[in-house]
Amino acid sequence: MALYGTFRSQGAGYFLGKIGILKEDLEASVSGISIDADDTGLSYGFGAGYNFNKQIGVEAEYTIVEEDVSLIAATVRFMF
Repeated sequence: MALYGTFRSQGAGYFLGKIGILKEDLEASVSGISIDADDTGLSYGFGAGYNFNKQIGVEAEYTIVEEDVSLIAATVRFMF
């Protein structure tokens, strides 16, 4: 679970930056061995997007979830 604040620059083509707090809760059991781990940390990312009009846009972003986990995402945004 994560909560982010995101900044988007002005214009049809824009850049974005985001920063947030991430809480992880892992519970697993494999071959009789139980794992229970919790972690909280900082997560951040950057990207770019383009608004085709007032209602439709696209974004691509790269987010660092933790030091060994990252996310690459492409999004179509519908605004109303």
